[in-house]
Amino acid sequence: MISSTSTLKAMHLIERLENEGHVVDVYSKKWMDGKNLPTFTYEDHQWLTEKYGPHFDSHLLIVYLVDQDYETFQDFVDVYPILKRALIDNVYQPTFLFINLETKQILCAGLGRRSSLFAFDAKTNKSLLVGEKFYEDYLRQFTCLDYQNVVFDLLDALEQIGQSYVELDKIPGSLDEVELLLAQSLDPHALYSFKNDTNKYSPTELQEFEFEFKQILDQQSQWVEIIQEYFPQFKSHHLNMVSLLTD
Repeated sequence: MISSTSTLKAMHLIERLENEGHVVDVYSKKWMDGKNLPTFTYEDHQWLTEKYGPHFDSHLLIVYLVDQDYETFQDFVDVYPILKRALIDNVYQPTFLFINLETKQILCAGLGRRSSLFAFDAKTNKSLLVGEKFYEDYLRQFTCLDYQNVVFDLLDALEQIGQSYVELDKIPGSLDEVELLLAQSLDPHALYSFKNDTNKYSPTELQEFEFEFKQILDQQSQWVEIIQEYFPQFKSHHLNMVSLLTD
């Protein structure tokens, strides 16, 4: 997956991004100590290292790519040439790189057209489609040491967030606008409109919009929290996305 001459450059790149909070070495003592996770302690780590062998330790790196610049993408490609399609040529750039140092695989995942989840293997550029044999075989190998189900949890959270963006985009206005109009809706028979929207809505429809907004935003907060456990900066990106969809 990586040439011996690039090993030092890879270490420097990962170390820099880790210090900046863009890389998590999930199964390392350093990360566990820093997070103080009650569900996965150092004792758990020791037991699993004894069970699976020393290759369990620090076998999985997760890279958060949102807001990274072209220079960083090029640094990755210099170290891992197989990432050229994912980081340079791809129309939609991944949100995450999952780098499995034990199986020598890189899984790329992000949100693409209509905020739908995409995931593919960096080496073969083959998409991971649920239900296909390649999906099952690939992820079984990739996650064989993923005791905490980190990969599946992050993929699921990202997919659910993407779907919620689509649903959010279908509702007119924003929650603040809906609540403002509801506060002004003294006449149950009157019709109201949002800025830049020629349609008119009844108070009953506004109440339905309010319910839908709150339901989606509440669900989003749960999925965002999963990603925030590893990358706290994701919340800011998410809020910007919500603002764009409801502006």
